[in-house]
Amino acid sequence: MKRTQPEELAQEHVTVVDVRSQEEFDAGHVPGAVHVPIEDLESRLAELPVTRPVVAYCNMFHPGSSRGERAAALLAGRGFDAAVLEGGYPAWRDFQDQDAGVTSPPVSASPGDAPGEADTGGAGC
Repeated sequence: MKRTQPEELAQEHVTVVDVRSQEEFDAGHVPGAVHVPIEDLESRLAELPVTRPVVAYCNMFHPGSSRGERAAALLAGRGFDAAVLEGGYPAWRDFQDQDAGVTSPPVSASPGDAPGEADTGGAGC
């Protein structure tokens, strides 16, 4: 699976897709990201351009089986030039804060999101 680093989002012309819940998106997201919760992704593929790379992200609480990785795999399987954002939203936020010299609080986990808890399908990351 292709992976994109947070600093590459500013350098590349890509479609960024946030596959987290509405609450997570509302709490903070990559500017310009299209919000398509993972459970809606397959039914909303027509909203995404197939002519540019697509980078999916989540909170990356479950690397190897996260929502972002599952979204990127689904997109790649449907013919998109897809990648996952390495480290998810927390990595992007940390990169932005590092550039600005700011320290952010950690992203809080939703039920089922804590490291070591089982992935519950659409919930968690």
